[in-house]
Amino acid sequence: MLMSVPGVCPAWLFDPSAKFWVYFTDPSAGGGDEWDSSGAVLLDDAVGTDITGSVAANASLQFTVAYDSNNQAGHTPGTDINITVIASGLDTAQYVRATGVIQRSVSNQVSLVAPLERNYENAA
Repeated sequence: MLMSVPGVCPAWLFDPSAKFWVYFTDPSAGGGDEWDSSGAVLLDDAVGTDITGSVAANASLQFTVAYDSNNQAGHTPGTDINITVIASGLDTAQYVRATGVIQRSVSNQVSLVAPLERNYENAA
């Protein structure tokens, strides 16, 4: 199963500090592991690595997810995975959050479109 983030807007392309994280939205229905809790669970790719990292001027990002075997945080393998994708930059891209569903498909997509960062100035 392939997941892609095709809608990376120009604000991300010019922000060397831009990072992203892909979380389960709520893997165990109220178990304290929701995306916005201290126990939030990052979704793993097909080889067991957390899906997170630098946007690094990429117009799109792609990942392979083990749809039929992922049982992180009590998720039932072979069922749709509700995700929340968070991204944040410092220089040109503001914080953005998007939700999506990973289904048994090779074309799951989530768009991250952030407003231009106009308030933060890196003092370094």
